[in-house]
Amino acid sequence: KLPNVELHIMGPFEEDLEYYEECLQLAETLHIKNAYFTGMVQIKDYLGNLDLLVLTSISEGQPLAILEGFACAIPFVCTNVGGCRELIEGTNDVFGPAGAIVPVMHYEEMAGQVIKLCEDGNLRKTYGQNGYERVAHLYTRSSFINSYKAIYAQCGGNTAWQESASNYESFTENKA
Repeated sequence: KLPNVELHIMGPFEEDLEYYEECLQLAETLHIKNAYFTGMVQIKDYLGNLDLLVLTSISEGQPLAILEGFACAIPFVCTNVGGCRELIEGTNDVFGPAGAIVPVMHYEEMAGQVIKLCEDGNLRKTYGQNGYERVAHLYTRSSFINSYKAIYAQCGGNTAWQESASNYESFTENKA
């Protein structure tokens, strides 16, 4: 449907060479010319050249890939696993959706959402900006440190740790 679109499938293929070979054969059978299996990459080398990101996981926790994409204002289409929905749609925040969520293994719905975002540059930009705002405001170093302080305090953690975390925070700010 989108002959000028390139798909870069990133990640190590050495973990399951048989599956990798199946993927290559499927791409060949479907006459897909613009899909590239990159293997393991340094994502920072790619982020500036991508219009959207897709996460097709069947299991996740809180995927850092989404936060990395958001930091570059890139929208996501991803499966409804782990913390993906909360990252994409937010949890009672004001930022708006930053992409689309689809059920696991619903490849047609995933493709439909990818096509929708490829065809609608304004929606891509809006979703990307929403993701950027969400990560810039809610996923900061200080909020990370403060959430750990609160967890340790609830568990009876001592103040020495909290003070060292405070010192770390001021130390890193002075280095910046």
